[in-house]
Amino acid sequence: MNTYGRVARVGVAVAAGGLVLGLTAIPAGSQALPEQTVTLTGTAVCQIVDGGALWNIHYNLHNNIAPEVIVGSVPAAFGDVTVTSAVVSLDGTEIGPTTFDPNPVPAGGDATTGGGLPGEATGTFTIVVDWTAASIQDSGTATLDLTLDATCVAPVVPTTPTTPTTQGPAVQAEAVAVSPSFTG
Repeated sequence: MNTYGRVARVGVAVAAGGLVLGLTAIPAGSQALPEQTVTLTGTAVCQIVDGGALWNIHYNLHNNIAPEVIVGSVPAAFGDVTVTSAVVSLDGTEIGPTTFDPNPVPAGGDATTGGGLPGEATGTFTIVVDWTAASIQDSGTATLDLTLDATCVAPVVPTTPTTPTTQGPAVQAEAVAVSPSFTG
């Protein structure tokens, strides 16, 4: 009976080692998470609308968690990033909150927000976005500044100068009775 003792102990050790390795293996869904969970970008484009100038502001929040990292057995929300707050300001003066759509932002997806400002608005237009990615236990704040300069102006529509027409004095005529004369 002792002849199987050593083999049995090695077998148990190998089995236990395999069990430990199996329990500590990294699932495919948690491999290679991005260095930066979200990327915030934006643009400010001057547009002329109905003769007036308007800054068209557009922000994009990209979720850098790759969808191929997600395994089939995890909940559909794995990798989602939820925007918990987004506030815009101009030169430090808060303008107000804004909403990203969609929210939550799916893994590998994008959410957008934006709006318009009068063309004469100048200064630093800032958005501060607080976000969380509960499934990977990550959260943070993304901030982006856009500089609005004095170049967003409506073109000046040239006016055609009107030349006043001069009229001479009014001519007055007297009614004169005219009698027909027939000559013969």
